[in-house]
Amino acid sequence: MAATVRLTGLSPIGVRVDAEPGQDVRALPVDELRELARTRLVVLLRGFTGPADPEELARWADGWGSPGPVLDSDEEPDGGRVPIHWDGLGHPEIPEFQIFACVRSGSGGHTTFTDTARLAADADPGTLRRWRSVSVTYRVRGTGARTPVVAAHPVHGTPVLRFHEPADEDSPLAGWPDHQFDGLPAEAVPGFLGELRAALRDPKYQYVHAWQEGDFLIADNHTLLHGRESGAAGRHLRRVHILTPH
Repeated sequence: MAATVRLTGLSPIGVRVDAEPGQDVRALPVDELRELARTRLVVLLRGFTGPADPEELARWADGWGSPGPVLDSDEEPDGGRVPIHWDGLGHPEIPEFQIFACVRSGSGGHTTFTDTARLAADADPGTLRRWRSVSVTYRVRGTGARTPVVAAHPVHGTPVLRFHEPADEDSPLAGWPDHQFDGLPAEAVPGFLGELRAALRDPKYQYVHAWQEGDFLIADNHTLLHGRESGAAGRHLRRVHILTPH
């Protein structure tokens, strides 16, 4: 990484890269940022100038791999909780990275990122064996995608967790996607959900990000699960997915 930037570890995962005044994020070497994201999982770029609109963000993302469209999300006031999940459910290819750009920070509604590789590595053998026995069929737009709770990272094979948490019953997202659990009896599902939800929110593995205007953030979508706490108000984020060849 360029000598003019300063790197500071985040807790419990990730790294913050601070710019010199006026430094443009697009001047940073993408190869080095990509490798930093693969090893540190969350890369927060703070204090940089950079893409000022969705078109400029799309052009920068094009240098990372095969980008999807830019989601320009000017969130409604008092946004509710977004369940913990990974991006790409129901799609034939799963993006490796998410690039976020914060246009306006608003208040509340922190974004969370959970390191599922470390969580799986730390789990006791009985717990991991129980999690491995469970798969979930997620039904999205009439099609089903059956996914084991414990999967292999598509690049290096490390065990990671793939789980799309059910939304709260009073949430606008309730019932999306529909869940069918395989590998445990119906009466065991509530206990399994409680155990997994608690593990995914353990502060040992979950980084909670408070957005500042101008933040750029790169996240490893293969290793992490992410969500949003309730209470987001007035926030404006842009996000683009990156598919990369392996």
